[in-house]
Amino acid sequence: DRATVGCPEGTPGRMLFAIAHSEFEASLATDHSNLEETARKLTQENSDEAVAAHDAAPREGILGTDQMAYFASSMRPTLSLLDIRAEIVTSTAGPSLQRLGRIDEQTLVITLSAGRAHPLLARAMKLAGHREARTLAISDATLSDTVKQAEMSLYYSSNSPSFLRSNTALMALVHALAHGVYSRDEDAHRDRIRAYKLK
Repeated sequence: DRATVGCPEGTPGRMLFAIAHSEFEASLATDHSNLEETARKLTQENSDEAVAAHDAAPREGILGTDQMAYFASSMRPTLSLLDIRAEIVTSTAGPSLQRLGRIDEQTLVITLSAGRAHPLLARAMKLAGHREARTLAISDATLSDTVKQAEMSLYYSSNSPSFLRSNTALMALVHALAHGVYSRDEDAHRDRIRAYKLK
């Protein structure tokens, strides 16, 4: 017995893929649904504003703790290709707090969270507010403290049949933001990336 994923039930169209009722395939199907829900809840205004803020920021402070630390760190090399300097804060250790202390009015502060946000992220949002920095919260919880405090926010769906939250939509969102910045000046970014690869 196989189920169809990719077309609403009862509607014509090409089947994206068919899945059997196994845990492996259920996880893939859920990730597909997460991408759809994330895209559906985005608005043109929200996405354009986030891309413009990325593009205009001389530097960024990206915060993510625990599981989100990996995703915060993974943004740095991508942003460097776009000539955006990023400081990564992943814990309350001394070096991370020093980087947090360098937030100023020219910094775009980005928090990545899943579920209840770590107190460090809320602290960063408050600091950003005091120093007149722009803020962007990326979260799977629309009522997250960071979302409430941030100037801008983007939602991603993280549903999962597994013991871990799904991060597929989060990665897609991060890649979409980078591509949005790239597309605003493709010629300049293309030359910079080509030169970087030749090093």
